[in-house]
Amino acid sequence: MPHAPLFETNVYGSHEYQHLLDIAFQRKHWVSTVVVQELLVIADDEKINWYRDQMKEASSKNALLTPDHQDWFEVGKCLQRLHRGDIVDIGSLDQNRLSNLVKDALIARSAVKANGVVVTEDISDFELIKRVMKSLRYLSPSQYFQTRPR
Repeated sequence: MPHAPLFETNVYGSHEYQHLLDIAFQRKHWVSTVVVQELLVIADDEKINWYRDQMKEASSKNALLTPDHQDWFEVGKCLQRLHRGDIVDIGSLDQNRLSNLVKDALIARSAVKANGVVVTEDISDFELIKRVMKSLRYLSPSQYFQTRPR
């Protein structure tokens, strides 16, 4: 059985994949509270209600992923290994880039714990995270939906 997807923020926001997401939502999928938080930043009232409904539905199906204290600790260690291994100079990242990397690592950690696969257009961050989170699985939306890349 294929691993259930956890759709990343950039997939929810893509008009290109919207009709495919509607179909995918009818099957088992994970919902990350980190992704919902990112989506809420630019959401209008209608979308806020839709995201709330998605979270409630996912929670009722035990498919809502919320990082706990251990996840935050493990993500800190993950980023430390990236920094210590000279893979990325954490100190040289601007605050926005570092914040995005932390959120992506939390999403990755949630997917790993749930035995899911992250579907994201942000392949570069997840390639980086996979260097220290070996069991992470991720796909681009074109790979997941079996469509041609843009």
